[in-house]
Amino acid sequence: DETAFVWTIHPYYIKQYNNRWFLIGFNPEFNDLSTIPLDRIDDLEPVHIPYIENSETDFDSYFDNVIGVTIPDAPLETIKLRFTPSRLQYVLTKPIHKSQVCTDPASGIIILKLIPNNETDALILSFGADVEVLEPESYRKRVGEKIQKSFANYFDVQAGCINWTHSSAFCVRKESGLKSTRMPKSQIPSCPHFTRSLGTTRKWLKLHLRRPSGFPPLWVIIRAKRKLWRS
Repeated sequence: DETAFVWTIHPYYIKQYNNRWFLIGFNPEFNDLSTIPLDRIDDLEPVHIPYIENSETDFDSYFDNVIGVTIPDAPLETIKLRFTPSRLQYVLTKPIHKSQVCTDPASGIIILKLIPNNETDALILSFGADVEVLEPESYRKRVGEKIQKSFANYFDVQAGCINWTHSSAFCVRKESGLKSTRMPKSQIPSCPHFTRSLGTTRKWLKLHLRRPSGFPPLWVIIRAKRKLWRS
């Protein structure tokens, strides 16, 4: 949204994050603090009104529970991450957050205690496939949904499939009458698009697993009995 607006701000503090400076001050319009990127301020004009002093916020600790400058109205959470061995060494020498603790170096486990915000999401996503959010489940789902949307920008994948149990079984389904070998039950994807009634006792399903550009498409033909699928 490029709509310009005018605020009267009682400035208290400036903070730098990710090569951008922010002004934090009291905003009478919201009766609360506002955080404003300095590079987005078009103009400044002095206002001859009584200045409202800061009497409540200790900025020495104000940002302790977040990454960046955004402080959501949400509780503190314990986030459990698993890093690949090569990336773990990088994270140990350049911590994500001051609360960071490595509880299991052999398994690449890092624990953070903070309030998740957009900056947290962006930083975790920047590690790509080198990190996995293990806990809490709500934050794992939040990050997973963002990865799913990003994946859909590059690959032709059926929307909404996030709870698969087999890493290669992305859901793009087509029915086919071709015969092939049976896929092991352990490899049948757990996906909401496969929860519909199959209509018959036995059906042939064709999963199109799209590979990156430059690789031929891979087709997997499976035959599944109705009892193998979730109801």
